[in-house]
Amino acid sequence: MIPHSRPSITKKEKDIIAKVLKTKNLSQSTYTELFEKRLCEYIGSNHSIAVSSGTSAIFLLLKALELKKGDKVIIPNYVCSSVYYAVLWAGCRPVSCEVDRNGIIDEEKLNELIDDKTAAIIGVNLFGKLFTLRNNYKIPIIDDAAQSIGGYDKSGKSGIRTGMGICSFYATKVITSLGNGGAVFINDSSLYQKIINMRKNDISKTDKFEHFQLRLSDVNAGFGIIQLKRINELLKRRRNIYNYYVAELKRYEIELPIFKANETIFRFIIKLKKPDKFTDFMLKQGVECKRPVALPVHKIMNITENKFPVSNELLKSSVSIPLYPDLRSSEIEFIIKSIKKYFNK
Repeated sequence: MIPHSRPSITKKEKDIIAKVLKTKNLSQSTYTELFEKRLCEYIGSNHSIAVSSGTSAIFLLLKALELKKGDKVIIPNYVCSSVYYAVLWAGCRPVSCEVDRNGIIDEEKLNELIDDKTAAIIGVNLFGKLFTLRNNYKIPIIDDAAQSIGGYDKSGKSGIRTGMGICSFYATKVITSLGNGGAVFINDSSLYQKIINMRKNDISKTDKFEHFQLRLSDVNAGFGIIQLKRINELLKRRRNIYNYYVAELKRYEIELPIFKANETIFRFIIKLKKPDKFTDFMLKQGVECKRPVALPVHKIMNITENKFPVSNELLKSSVSIPLYPDLRSSEIEFIIKSIKKYFNK
């Protein structure tokens, strides 16, 4: 079976784990500090804070912004549910915004939602496609690079284009820190210090901050350091597979994804009239394909269906086929062969 996702692990990652274990520092220590330094250099942020996940990164950033209970945080409707739950966890009110055909927040719909209770916007770069906002909003915008690290535009690298952002290093992401992990990217030094204080779990008598055990271990950080060193190689491999898929599949009745040269290719999402029939067929062939978003936010919140026609269409039609650096050439050929078999039958 060819899985939908599989991390790329080399001898270098295995060696760094052994090296970290020899230090006997299994919690946050020098390797975490080095990982944060390397992330700053790569992203171009003034500060980075390594944390336990992308979800905890959003949570800590919202807490650092000192949003009031019930303040509105606008998020894309067609998105991983962890974004929604991170907002709730921070005590804020998630407001779901319709997306475009790429799953990127629709700015026209966004403008209709903003009011004096809107405290922040989370811009998610879904599947590697970069969101862009034309208006100069006077509220914090979090640049969510969980699926787009390595992407960039004239404002900078994905994750810091708005002055603040997050990333995830979960097992299936562009790079991983041994299965779990995340980071906050921030330019503002005062916000940085707040997050540092909240991340630790040591409390003193004079402490005025809430504390959360959301640190990243040195073992995870060491693995992440090696993955970050390899990121250009991993991104190039993703684009090569993408280019091959497009060349082989463009003559079929499939809506294929389109990525710009400056965007990270995280998922290869195709749109079909009968996606479940396709995924069942591919599974029988030995290829695991998945529906990329299980439930849009409006379904979790029980909001009226007709307010989100694009999200509903994406939910009904979208399928993700395997695309990751660890795919062998023989597996890529088999995936293409299986897709062609489905359309030629």
